[in-house]
Amino acid sequence: FALFIGRSPNKTEAMSNEMYPANTPAGELFRQYLSMLDVSESESSVMNMVYCYTKGNRPPESRHLTTCSGLKKLELEIVGDKFKVVFMMGNDAVRWVFGPKFPGVRQILGKIYKCSLLGREVVFIPIIHPSHLLIQPELRGDTYKVLKMSARVIKDIRSGN
Repeated sequence: FALFIGRSPNKTEAMSNEMYPANTPAGELFRQYLSMLDVSESESSVMNMVYCYTKGNRPPESRHLTTCSGLKKLELEIVGDKFKVVFMMGNDAVRWVFGPKFPGVRQILGKIYKCSLLGREVVFIPIIHPSHLLIQPELRGDTYKVLKMSARVIKDIRSGN
């Protein structure tokens, strides 16, 4: 039902081959996101822009994006019809979806975008990445407001409105 797009796997994810391991602070925050949205883990999926861990968790370079883009587009085509809501977690994810000149997530936080994905309307919502909240906890209030608003959007979608 809900797809979460992130930048790249972190070191723990890359080593465990598991998205947002439950025993990490970012994993715990991600599960809080799901709970606030009333979306179960079985109704959600996480997709990174690239497959590889980038040393120091730096943004992927254009060569990483180029290498992964064909497979990522195929992956999105395979699973894309299952999702009604796409959360873009962080600046890199927003710009991967909407283009490199698009404003960053903090400038568009709280906005909802209805776009076509594989010929059907999908709701795209920018959100602060859980790992970023660990670095800047003062952003939690704004993030939680967006999650509450997003929960109402999800409820409307589920009810057919």
